[in-house]
Amino acid sequence: MGTIVDYASLETRDFSQYPFRAADAMVYALLSYDKIPAEIPSIDELMQRYGSTRNKLRGFDIKHPAKSVETLWRTPFDGPTLRQLEEHLHPDAQTGDGFKGDANASADAENGVRTDDDANSLVADAGDAAPAMNSAGEASDGATSATNGKTSSANRSRHFYELIKRNPRFAVTRMSATEERFDQTEQTQYAAMTFQLPDGTLVVSFRGTDDSLIGWREDFNMAHTYPVPAQTQAADYVEKIGKLWPNARIILTGHSKGGNIAIYAAMNVHDQVKDRIDHVYAFDSPGFMHAVVSSYEYGTIADRVTKLVPEQSIIGMLMESNPNEHQVVVKSNAEGVMQHYCYSWLMDGDRFQTLPELSESSQTFHKSLNEWLNGMTQRQRKKGVEALFRVLSAGGHSSMTQLRDEGVRALPSLLGSYVGLDSEDRRYINQVMMMFAGTLFAH
Repeated sequence: MGTIVDYASLETRDFSQYPFRAADAMVYALLSYDKIPAEIPSIDELMQRYGSTRNKLRGFDIKHPAKSVETLWRTPFDGPTLRQLEEHLHPDAQTGDGFKGDANASADAENGVRTDDDANSLVADAGDAAPAMNSAGEASDGATSATNGKTSSANRSRHFYELIKRNPRFAVTRMSATEERFDQTEQTQYAAMTFQLPDGTLVVSFRGTDDSLIGWREDFNMAHTYPVPAQTQAADYVEKIGKLWPNARIILTGHSKGGNIAIYAAMNVHDQVKDRIDHVYAFDSPGFMHAVVSSYEYGTIADRVTKLVPEQSIIGMLMESNPNEHQVVVKSNAEGVMQHYCYSWLMDGDRFQTLPELSESSQTFHKSLNEWLNGMTQRQRKKGVEALFRVLSAGGHSSMTQLRDEGVRALPSLLGSYVGLDSEDRRYINQVMMMFAGTLFAH
């Protein structure tokens, strides 16, 4: 019995020997939470360089005519391999022959053997991909302090990235075409990157929600606004990827909100690009409003979507999914909402340990939440979300980590803001809290 960390350290066969599968999609989804180095070409830079024949001619290099001519008809995939990237970011780390394809590597990964400045990556703060784990790979209990939990999470995540970038299966993968946006005015948090497999297949990975209240606000905005900015940005990004590499097969992947916007992008790109999308993987990702999942656009890609959710899923039960999707219920060594974090999902070798159905409490939460949302107008949903985040941001809080670290010290400002709401807003917040509390206590 293992986790994705064991898979990352032990499965070393190349993709020609052992084809791409759901576990690989999770690996690339988790990689999206790492910092994006400035050296990686952005999608905008690549579009300026190769987005049109005129742009390619403008960049013609008379010192390298053969390469420049080739570029006119085939866009190069500018970007380093994951091994090169790890060596550049962490020159003191083991690379190349230092890779340990055995159980020792897995044990090191679970214990989080390394700490450095780069450990304070998005994953360390976000918690969306990586909760604190103990040496057994289990979610830490409440006795672990917030600070220690954050450090443990950062160490394990950093070592996971090192394992991936030293593993010959993944080390030859190239990374390019990055994009990041964070806008408080538009209430959007979004990031994307593309990996090129040895056979030319492109794996587009979308980052899930980070630690910011802006990121969480955008998730909740999905209940009353369609599309949200991250969704349209994702579709625009995939269109550009399809234009730059018009013959490549494409796989989309993402965890949490990243999976949601991957599905949105797949259903909304033009047919010339959509026809080249082989599969979409969504890991415990929120769904969509009923009108969306029953739409023609969704129907065109539903049978290419695989949605993996833990047995006690909460985040993945938000809103609705298309019945033609492939839903897989996965075992986890965590409890309740902590099952959202992929490092807790259990595997046997390259396959996830599965269950025939979700837990009863997860099914009840899904039904109750959607009945509640369907009974509200769009205005009421929007008003409720605004009220919730007005309370959470009271006292100048801008991230979930700030709220967590302050603990009871944050209560005066939160309660003060709550009391200042009108009766309708308080009722919305109370109803949501009761549904979440019912689900948590049921576990």
